[in-house]
Order: sequence, then structure tokens, then C-alpha cells
Amino acid sequence: NALTPSSNLSESDVLEKFYSEIGGPYWVNNENWLDLSDGMTFCNWHGIECEKDNEGIAHVVSIALVNNGLAGAFPKEIFLLPRLRSLDLKENEINFSFNGIGNAANLEYIRLSDNKISSLEGLGKATRLTSLHMTYAGLSGTIPEEIFALTNLQELYFDYNNLKGTISENIGQLTKLKELYLFDNNLTGQIPSTVGLLTNLDSLVLSENDLSGSLPEELGDLENLSVFALQQTKKRGPGISGPLLDFHKLSKITNFLIGSNKLTGSIPANFLATASISNEKVIEIDLSLNQLSGTVPEELASFSLLSIFLIGNKISGISEDLCTKNSWMKGLVEKFGCDAILCPSDTFNIYGRAEEDLPCIDCGSPSVATYYGSISCLSTEDQESNIERAILTQFFNDLDGENWKISDNWLDPSKSICDWHGITCSS
Repeated sequence: NALTPSSNLSESDVLEKFYSEIGGPYWVNNENWLDLSDGMTFCNWHGIECEKDNEGIAHVVSIALVNNGLAGAFPKEIFLLPRLRSLDLKENEINFSFNGIGNAANLEYIRLSDNKISSLEGLGKATRLTSLHMTYAGLSGTIPEEIFALTNLQELYFDYNNLKGTISENIGQLTKLKELYLFDNNLTGQIPSTVGLLTNLDSLVLSENDLSGSLPEELGDLENLSVFALQQTKKRGPGISGPLLDFHKLSKITNFLIGSNKLTGSIPANFLATASISNEKVIEIDLSLNQLSGTVPEELASFSLLSIFLIGNKISGISEDLCTKNSWMKGLVEKFGCDAILCPSDTFNIYGRAEEDLPCIDCGSPSVATYYGSISCLSTEDQESNIERAILTQFFNDLDGENWKISDNWLDPSKSICDWHGITCSS
């Protein structure tokens, strides 16, 4: 039977067109395709799953042809399949268009990672979508607003693309989201406070972008989070600044990763407090390479299983109560005490903490390591250079350096301050 009065295409016709237009004869596996002999139907074709309706008529409900050598322009007629729920075409060479997707009234699952997607235009018409996977899909430009009309989404994977611009405040409309992955794009600006409306989130992964501003307090309302990732180890953007929130409501957290930013102030005494009580799994916390100061608080002793990474901050001490948490740091605290958390001042090693193969090493006079967790010791000359770098960094931040006409090399940790634009040094 024809799928629509205007198309004159049956489900078999649609699949045959799909086969012919994206290289069916050259697929890795095209078993049974186009074979309608001896009781064979399109339901027997490789990658096609069918279900029967109340009248016993079989309909396509799923197409799964992962890494199967598909190539060419995606035929929009696929969206005419009336019962299609799942489309899994990961790891192919399809030039994908969402033109006509509004006809796919039952489509819930799309997996198009590792394909060629030049535009998301039209995708907002797929209103029943619950899962959208487009990792390594060649996406560029800004995240289109129509994505935020997909209010049934539970999984959104846009990681490893070239998306830019800010994260829209309309992200807060996706209240059913459980997994949001925007890892390794070029997104900028502040994390919108409306992310706090996504209270069903289990995973929030925004790492390796160029985000800036402070942590919105509303993030602390995401009580179902188990994974929160915001590291910026590969990017040279401004990073997240301001204080570290206590996140005391996040009772289900297992991975809290916010290293390589510019957080300041001390670690709150009630940091992740409910997680320490309710969680029997190993919890990983990465606060390394920020600008946190003060003492690692004694209240963290309520965690039974913890790996916490703090090197590259301005930590001045560790509560003695933490030095007997023998199960911490994969059992290394039992062997090295608090050195397994951070090497104390005037000691160092390449990890900034004692590891199985390398304890903390004394600096030896006249070199020093002012803070806990040092990976090297500084000579008098190095100390003076660090003071100058800190003064110039403050100068840059206070005078809105991010918006200077020319700011070449400023704040680049791999460059000498003498290479920063406008700076002249003398020996």
C-alpha cells in the first residue's frame, strides 16, 4: 500500500530507494536486500526490524546499519515509514538532511555519530525524539534554537564537533534530559542558569569548550547528577572563575571533574556533603589546576572511598583527619598518609602527590615549593618571575583583557611574560 496518497510508495519501495541511493551494492553487509522471493520480505533484509500491526501487516520499526559502508545523500522518503522508531546509521559516510523528518511521527531514536551532517535544519519537527546521538558528526555553527523544541529528549550527544556560540537559556526547556554531552566543541560564554531546571540529568558534560564566567548557583539543584565534567585541559579560553560552590545536594555524584579552570577561594566545608553520606561507590573529584586556596577541609573525612586531585592550586594545608583515610586514592593514603593527596610545601614530584613508584621529594635549599601539590621547586629567580606573572595576570583581569584589541600570548602558561604583547623585560 502507498504510504501517502501523493507518494505512491510502499515501505518496500522506500527501502529499495534507500538501498540504491546510498550505495547498497557496495555495503559491507547487504544480506537479503531486494530479495522478495520464496516468502522473503523486507523484514528479512539485513538491519531491518519489523513489527506487525493488529491486522497482521508488518511495518519497519528500526533500521540499524552501523559501520556498513553507506555513502551518499540520505533519501528523505525514509521518513515516510509510518512506524519507524529507531534509525541507527552510526559510522558511515552519509550526507544527511532532516528534510521531511516531520513525517516520521513515531521516530524516537536517532544515532548518526561519525557521519557528515552539514545542517540540523528541520530536526525540531521530530517532536517524539527521546535520544539524539551526533558525536563526531561534523556539526558547525551555533546550536539551532529548534533543538530546544524537542522536549521529549532524554539523551543529547553533540560532543566532538565544531559548535560555537553560547549555550542558549532555552536549554532549560529540555526538562526530560538525563544525559547532555557537549564535550570538545568551541562553545563560549557563561553556563546559563536555566541548566538548573534539568533536574533529571544524570550526566552533564561540558568539558573542553571555551566557557567563562562563574558557576551558576542553580547547578547545585541537579540532585540526580552522577557525572559533572567541566575540565578545560586542551583549551586556552578564559575558563570558569569565581568560587567553588558547595554542591551539597548532589547525593548521587560519582565523578566531579572541574580541573584546569580559574576557580578561587577555599573548598567549602560542606562540599558534596550528601554524596559522602549516601554514596558507597568510589567518588572521583578533580579540582586540579585552579586557583583554590586554604586548607583541604576536615569535613571531607566523611567520604569513605575518594580519589581527589588538587595539584596546581594554592593549597596551604591538609586536615590531619584526612591522613588516615586508608582507602582514599586507591589505597595510597594507607602507605603515604596525606602525601598521597598532595606533596606538602617544600616537597615535590612530577605528580604533585605521592604515587606507588615515587614519593614526595624534598626541594633542598635555596629552592622552595610554597604550596601543597607542587610538581617542581622554584629558585629565587623563578619565585620573582611568578610574582611578576601574578601581578600582570591581575592587571589583565582587572582591565578586561579578554576584550583588548591585541592580547597576544597574555596568560598563555607556555609563554614567558616577556613574550606577552606590550611587555618589555630586562635582565
